[in-house]
Amino acid sequence: MQTSTLDAPVCIVGGGPMGLSVSVRLSELGIDHIVLESGGREPGDNQDLAGGENIGQEYEDLVTTRIRALGGTTHIWGGHCKPLRPEDFLPRAHIPNSGWPITFEEFAKHIGGACELVGLENKWRAADYGDFSAWLDPEAGFFDFEAFKLSQMNHNPSQWAKGDFFTANRSRIGARILTHATARRLLFDEAGRVAAVECAGGEDRPLQVRAKIFVVACGGIETARFLLINKRLAGGPLSALPALGRYFMEHPQVVTGQALLPPSLPEYFFGVREPNGEVNQMRFFLKDRMQRQHGLPSTMFELLRPETGGQGPADRVARLGAAAPIRSGIFAKPEQAPLPDRYVALSRERTDRLGDPVTQLHYFADASAHASLQETTRLFARELGLQGIGLARLTMGPPGEPAGGKDSNVGWQRHHMGTTRMGTDPATAVVDDQCRVFGVPNLYIGGTSVFPTGGCVNPTMNAIALCLRLASHIGSSLNA
Repeated sequence: MQTSTLDAPVCIVGGGPMGLSVSVRLSELGIDHIVLESGGREPGDNQDLAGGENIGQEYEDLVTTRIRALGGTTHIWGGHCKPLRPEDFLPRAHIPNSGWPITFEEFAKHIGGACELVGLENKWRAADYGDFSAWLDPEAGFFDFEAFKLSQMNHNPSQWAKGDFFTANRSRIGARILTHATARRLLFDEAGRVAAVECAGGEDRPLQVRAKIFVVACGGIETARFLLINKRLAGGPLSALPALGRYFMEHPQVVTGQALLPPSLPEYFFGVREPNGEVNQMRFFLKDRMQRQHGLPSTMFELLRPETGGQGPADRVARLGAAAPIRSGIFAKPEQAPLPDRYVALSRERTDRLGDPVTQLHYFADASAHASLQETTRLFARELGLQGIGLARLTMGPPGEPAGGKDSNVGWQRHHMGTTRMGTDPATAVVDDQCRVFGVPNLYIGGTSVFPTGGCVNPTMNAIALCLRLASHIGSSLNA
């Protein structure tokens, strides 16, 4: 069967929010580029290629945690956003393998652009939100938190109810987009540069795209799988990257306790829909000083809406009655340490219908992380009491048991991070501070897989910011 060939200065592998964010910035710079997307315009086509195996702790079916379609996993995304915090970028002695090779200040330059693409205002201080700022004034007798900092998590459900990332930003994307184009092989030249990418096109017809620069943006699991397949087949510079696929991180989600709260608590604790459609909810973040003092990971707590104990914005809490205390679940999302023993590999037994080995995810939760979350929850319960916000109790069981029994919400956020981590040493990282693969001067990676650590906030908007930064770098290098 004859192979079709296309050429462009830049080829982006992956049509999810990360690849499309690179496309938006390249389009602004007037740079011609091609986007390859394995799926179709809507979820369904080629979704079977997202399957895989789970080794170790029981985890969700991999085919359900990722979407192959133009717009990627934003087809099922809740849209929750929060920038990483300055302390997330620093080395921390109690978090192994921590520290980013870029500063928070460098990263923060691109948050505004990311906010535009996800339909949010670039406002992240609790004091920015109306009457709630009065509750943060210690001199007025209100909250003066010792261990935690109040800050909000934002999302815009009205935007994502209309469609995915591609739909929301279609007018800004000037790429040549090829759907049903599954990237399979990287072709290297004698100098170790990528010369082309081979794809299975529509009806699995062969397609080859040649470019000066390639960006792989297939998600935190699939990016690692794609490169591991090419590492095994092609050897060359990818063989010198022992960290490829390792340091996988997730965000566990656990209901760790229960709280009794006064009905006079501000609505922002449970979620308020602003006139512009945004829903803003105050969350509690463990302060950096307390993390270092107690050897704890970054952790976020949320007071769950009282009506059902579930997540999301609540109706006005006042309607519960002035005399009735509010019962609320305590929802925690802790940072997970980047450990090399949590990793993505290739199955030795199963292949997909194209003949490539499927993903094998080696994942586990360790007892020390469980104990740390118990201690952090106790600190949070103490803080609620000291501030007169409410009374709380821990409901987590010992390691290996569900937290709070059979009705607890114990699971994962489906945030796949760290498998092509950013760093300064190719022995422990895959990309440099510009997200360029070590040893391959024209191959870059965009997305959550480059995170050295994941903090305790949702990663999508943060990865979009990094992709905008990456695209600006590519533009500068092409114009140099």
